Amino acid sequence: MGAEPHEAAGGHAAMISRIRSAKFRTVRFRPGYDDREVDEFLDRLIAALSGQGPLDPALVRDRSFSLTRWRPGYVQADVQALLDDVQRFAEGHR
Repeated sequence: MGAEPHEAAGGHAAMISRIRSAKFRTVRFRPGYDDREVDEFLDRLIAALSGQGPLDPALVRDRSFSLTRWRPGYVQADVQALLDDVQRFAEGHR
């Protein structure tokens, strides 16, 4: 038995809010995720969630980002923690 429609929508809204409010530390001279790639991917996730449709957990799980070293990049663990939350959400809302 699935969630009621307004419950699912509320879950989507909460996850969208979580993604929008995410803050990542940055690193320099150590590998970090390319911030532009991460930001673009998060924008796509928000768009998918805004449509209230199912989000494929594999889309999140299998995503990779270029690494930066000489310019600032997002701390990989920070980004991965958010993506793990999004993946768990997607698995629960198929």
